[in-house]
Amino acid sequence: MRKRTKWLGLILSALLAAGCVTVSKDMYQRNMVWDTVPAGGYIDANVHIDSDCSFTAEYAKLWRDWMNTDETIANYKRAACERIVEDMIKSRIFTRVDIGGQRDLLIRIEYTESQADQKVVLNVIDPLSGKVPRHTELLQSGWVTDMKVLTTT
Repeated sequence: MRKRTKWLGLILSALLAAGCVTVSKDMYQRNMVWDTVPAGGYIDANVHIDSDCSFTAEYAKLWRDWMNTDETIANYKRAACERIVEDMIKSRIFTRVDIGGQRDLLIRIEYTESQADQKVVLNVIDPLSGKVPRHTELLQSGWVTDMKVLTTT
């Protein structure tokens, strides 16, 4: 029995090293345990939350150098994107998410991961015009009562 376990371990190690084993999105999500922080206030709006997760070129190369397949990398990105959207929903910062056909705002989250850190960009988009409203327009709309602008476009 001990020999069989040893051979099975060697075969599994060889498959992993050769990139023949793909890690599923669900497997990654089971390891992504986040403590969602409830919002201190809320924005009274019906929103749709969309996310895009990516790696820097250097980080993607590093993942491939670790013998990860393109499918494994895509599964990790999908898992991260779904967790980010889930975290936004659970924080209850918006009163309604994807309720009915009329959306007040589209929230677009762009997440980029590198070896050194992670970068998150949150875009608030007016679904009628497709444009990012300026912070003064958001304040005047009544959806947002206080806002700190870190960068403007």
